[in-house]
Amino acid sequence: MKNRIAAYVMLLLPLVPPAAHAETSGMEFSGAVWTMDGADFGKDKAWQKASMFPGDTASFKIKRDKIGGAISVFTESEKRFGFGTSLGYGLMPQVSYKVDFGGTGYTLTNKTSCIPLEVYLKFRPEYGEYRLFAGVGADYIMAKTDAVSTLSYLYGKDSFTQNKIVPHVSAGGEWFVNKSLSINAGAKYFFFGVLDKLRNHKERLVMAEDADGEHLRIRAASGPLASDERPFKYDFSGLRFNIALRLYFINLD
Repeated sequence: MKNRIAAYVMLLLPLVPPAAHAETSGMEFSGAVWTMDGADFGKDKAWQKASMFPGDTASFKIKRDKIGGAISVFTESEKRFGFGTSLGYGLMPQVSYKVDFGGTGYTLTNKTSCIPLEVYLKFRPEYGEYRLFAGVGADYIMAKTDAVSTLSYLYGKDSFTQNKIVPHVSAGGEWFVNKSLSINAGAKYFFFGVLDKLRNHKERLVMAEDADGEHLRIRAASGPLASDERPFKYDFSGLRFNIALRLYFINLD
């Protein structure tokens, strides 16, 4: 994982566009807190239907992680009101869903990475060690759901993916520990973050409804959905809180 992150940083560094009158650049290491969306997993009634049969030991479990992180590079003006840009690579919290029908079943795990890009305006007061900022940007989200089944009629492994650009707004503050190190705390709000086209080259994830309720289903990727089917969804919209360490390694003062 460390080698992978280092490789991404080396790729991202030359991509950061120089801001007008840029006077400082650096790296940011951030962690974000939110409860990952459980998607449509909680609406799957397969476990409920199975548990109605005498002697069955069906169970289900949804696990939603809460911690994500990112590493970014940035460049910004040191004017009192100065613009900055940042570009990075991050990992979002995982969510997994496990259904057990007494020894056999299936597990789906969503692993999502992202490339966040942001343009922000920072206010630097004449005195004090703090800064205030607000910005707009977008995350290129790359969602991947791995499915593993031990059911006799659906045995094996598969993966379903979807990529999407999700816009956001942000605001927060920064406090300098010293000239080259600061602590950054803020919030982001993501818009239009629904992913509902998870698929591979031959299959896709959908929700199907019958008399017992909705069920997770894997169907052919081609062709229209049936009248009892709808897209399976994740929703990355909403509020995220984050805290970061910023390391300033270039200062042209």
